[in-house]
Amino acid sequence: MADIQLRFHHDMLVLSAPIDYALARQGVDVHEDFEFTSLIEPEMAADALRLEALAGAHCLVTATEGICPARLAHARMEDRAADVATAALASVNANNPQHVLCEIGPCGLPLDPSSKASLKQTAQQYEAAARAFAGEGLGAGHETGAEHGAGAGVGKSAGSLSDGSHSELSGASLGFGAVPGSGEGAPFDALFLNGMRTEADMRCAIEGVRKVYDGPLFASMDANEQGEFDRMTVQQAVEAMRGADVVGIRSSAAPEALCAAVRQMAQLTEAPILVQIRVKAPTAQEKKRASLGGPVPGNPYPMPDALADAALQLRAAGAQFLRACGEATPAYTGALAVAALGRDCVR
Repeated sequence: MADIQLRFHHDMLVLSAPIDYALARQGVDVHEDFEFTSLIEPEMAADALRLEALAGAHCLVTATEGICPARLAHARMEDRAADVATAALASVNANNPQHVLCEIGPCGLPLDPSSKASLKQTAQQYEAAARAFAGEGLGAGHETGAEHGAGAGVGKSAGSLSDGSHSELSGASLGFGAVPGSGEGAPFDALFLNGMRTEADMRCAIEGVRKVYDGPLFASMDANEQGEFDRMTVQQAVEAMRGADVVGIRSSAAPEALCAAVRQMAQLTEAPILVQIRVKAPTAQEKKRASLGGPVPGNPYPMPDALADAALQLRAAGAQFLRACGEATPAYTGALAVAALGRDCVR
């Protein structure tokens, strides 16, 4: 069992915020050069993650949101996925984290849910992303781990079973080696599917990843500013994430709306719940208004203190994992960490 699984339904845990906002403030064009910068200047990523660790994040998340081949192709790096994954893991592990999550974002391909070919193509994108964390890269095609030699690449087999045997997983199980976090050298605890907006995309993502990986899997879907999923109910969103070990929501909604969504999710699944709160950097006027204790229309989280208050409400609603995202600084992560300090989750 991976270390992170031992904490399911026990401790309140905080994930590090995405580092793209921090790099953007340093002049990096995160829309065009994020993966390239992370690869050739890993110390920038390591420094940003160090601040997140110092702020109190229990789980550091790799800067690999764009690791699917279709996304990397935009940066002409489609053959560098394994290098991107290795560099990202090195930046994270340089900070001695308690837990490591490897993020995989939307592949970006147009998806026709009525087309088997489209569904298969999309699932293959996520399968390739999962393979990158095994050190096999995107050039491995869809061959089995045995065909490349078990244990090749980064660490050992995250897809192996606790007794040391390998699951078949439709004949496509990778040679990841030991279960992540088992103390046998694997450099991460879980894969993290994040940012999917549609039911079909999330199902494809889980299907693709599960073809090569049977370890802990986090999944999170985006919701709007009212805490509502795109053209689907909370029940449909939870059902789409059924194959994951942790289910989540990412939204900039006010605490009341987020808590309502979390309570519904808690009624529909026994899995731990992740809440990612998208924050927006306040203007000078918003900062002044917030410092006087007044509400800030259109920005429910203008200061880190607001996030700390929301964290307590979300815990009561049933959330276990919390993360600040969007234009979040380490101060927001710190506010969540303080709110979670010494607290067990309620479910």
